[in-house]
Amino acid sequence: MIYRLLVIHMDGCLLNTRGRLHKITRAAVQDAANKGVEVVFYTSRSYQHALKIGKNFTFKPHIISNQGGFIAEALTRPIFVKRISESTTIDIVRLLESMDCHVRIIHDEQTYANSIRFPNRMNSKIRWAANDYTFYTQQYVESLVEHLLVVPIAPQQIDVYFENIEDRTDAIAALKAIFENIDMQIDEDGKVTILPEGVNVKNGLNYLCEHLGIDIAEAVVFGCDETDAEIVELAGIGIATANASMAVKNVADWITRSNNEFGTAYAVREVFRKQQAIDFLKRYDALK
Repeated sequence: MIYRLLVIHMDGCLLNTRGRLHKITRAAVQDAANKGVEVVFYTSRSYQHALKIGKNFTFKPHIISNQGGFIAEALTRPIFVKRISESTTIDIVRLLESMDCHVRIIHDEQTYANSIRFPNRMNSKIRWAANDYTFYTQQYVESLVEHLLVVPIAPQQIDVYFENIEDRTDAIAALKAIFENIDMQIDEDGKVTILPEGVNVKNGLNYLCEHLGIDIAEAVVFGCDETDAEIVELAGIGIATANASMAVKNVADWITRSNNEFGTAYAVREVFRKQQAIDFLKRYDALK
């Protein structure tokens, strides 16, 4: 089998746990791209975050960010953007601000968050989560609803943090009952991410594959988060890093070492070591 697409979860596979790209991993991915393999980095975080990492390479990777709500071809050309409407955003925030929760509205290069005091344990989690938005300008306001009524926003996603599980359960139930045009994801740390309807990594990757004219069976996919399991299972070769969730490991064809042990670099080199350059294969009709 000839593999034309390399898809890597940025945060748990490409980067180490300190959020850094090691030169060994960079070199392995660069070598695959030099053979003409299309490279995709995907992340639940912002395009700005992915852009900063993508600029470390001499080629221009494709980006799937915001859980699949933003797709950029060759790093800089957006080909798909889906947002939560301004009116729906106001209604969602109005509901959430009636509860004890911290809300972050993710919009292009800016985040807007409400100021709320939780016990020290929760404040610590929120401060840590704020590292996700290093590449944004952040603005804190007392009331997000009042801010949105003056400055309407159609965000790509809304992240919500709760102090207790009961509030989170009630909020999810209310959101599902009231809004039909949104989807939600719950992270392992309890964060609830509100997304436009139909936005997820699988749909985002399918859209990009169709745009590039590449079947997902021709893809090598590296995953780590539970939401990656579906695309890892669909890939020609699905690879889980050792730090991946069990949902991903259970469907992976191969479990490599962790992201701190250069597992992605090792597996990329093994998969593409003997594969000839894509242009060479096309020239001799080895690739139809």
